[in-house]
Amino acid sequence: MMKGSDIGIQEKKAKLFNEWERFTSNEGESIESYYNRFLKLMNDLKQNKHFPEKIASNLKLLNNLQPEWSRHVTIVHQTKDLHTTDYTQLYDFLKYNQKEVDELKAERLAKTQDPLALMVTSNNPYNLPVLHQDQPSFNQNYMQ
Repeated sequence: MMKGSDIGIQEKKAKLFNEWERFTSNEGESIESYYNRFLKLMNDLKQNKHFPEKIASNLKLLNNLQPEWSRHVTIVHQTKDLHTTDYTQLYDFLKYNQKEVDELKAERLAKTQDPLALMVTSNNPYNLPVLHQDQPSFNQNYMQ
């Protein structure tokens, strides 16, 4: 039979495993905030004598980032040995590329918030501009 303290330990481990399974980045979250939450979870796991393999912790960190990080995640997968690399090294690489990711995020946001940008990028043939009688076409202006 389990003692009360053993039950408490088992419940805490179960809670930590659940946190591990559900861990992901939040939309709009900075890389610093994401990494700090990840680091706290890793420290909690280690304090409870659970040590995920390097590959598991590295994949957890990388594969739960927001989509704007996908290019850099791919670079890491292609250039780093995830069995031996420490997740702090991965964070350093990601942090180094933060500016590029922020620019990409801003560019995507501008496209989704600017209705003209959406219209220009649309392949819908019915989105062609309608010329009014008082607006001559480009060719009419050019040829005069």
